[in-house]
Amino acid sequence: ETTDSKNIAFVGRLDEFKGGWRTLKAFHKISDKHPDFTLTIVGEGEEYRAIQQYLVENNLADKVFLKGTLTKTQIAEVLNNSSFLVFP
Repeated sequence: ETTDSKNIAFVGRLDEFKGGWRTLKAFHKISDKHPDFTLTIVGEGEEYRAIQQYLVENNLADKVFLKGTLTKTQIAEVLNNSSFLVFP
């Protein structure tokens, strides 16, 4: 089953080596050229608060959804409603 959604998903621990912060920064760089895309970040970790603050400071709360920890069923729903998964 495919989706028409233009959502990008990142699922993982929000620690430096996992790439959540880099994914957010890359998305921010392309968001003006691709205004119809959104990003959903699922996870918790040392970068969670910094990501949360970055979203507020850069007015991205309507384009980037920071979900925290979700159940496997909720993660499956996010993935099913996304165009693709970023796995840096």
